[in-house]
Amino acid sequence: MLVGAVANAGGGSYTPGSQFYGTPGTYTFVVPGGVSSVTAYAVGGGGSSNLVSAGGGGGGAGGQKTFTVTAGQNITVVVGQGATAPLVANRSGSNGGTSSFSTLSAGGGSTPGYTAGYTVGGAGGTISGHDVELIS
Repeated sequence: MLVGAVANAGGGSYTPGSQFYGTPGTYTFVVPGGVSSVTAYAVGGGGSSNLVSAGGGGGGAGGQKTFTVTAGQNITVVVGQGATAPLVANRSGSNGGTSSFSTLSAGGGSTPGYTAGYTVGGAGGTISGHDVELIS
């Protein structure tokens, strides 16, 4: 998850920059003084392969959104976990976790399926609450 901030047109105490969240978990982004908008980029965790079929896991969705904010505002950030493949034969994989920033939500990819004797790769995640779809 990457969050970029832009200072108010009238100036402010904030030097433009960004904050990166790379470890899965839940965080709180506190809007710095002098900031009037932030742009968030979110990507969901990828789905795992599995040991039942040979298909690959789907990729997490990705998108961006610019939010109007106020100094001191607390915004919840969630970084979704990428899935890991099972270590035991004949076991299904798992889906990737959802990443989010406020109303921007990037779903994780799914594990592959097995239909009528054919391996079907996992589906990509879905995105909602975005201005720009980056990955789907």
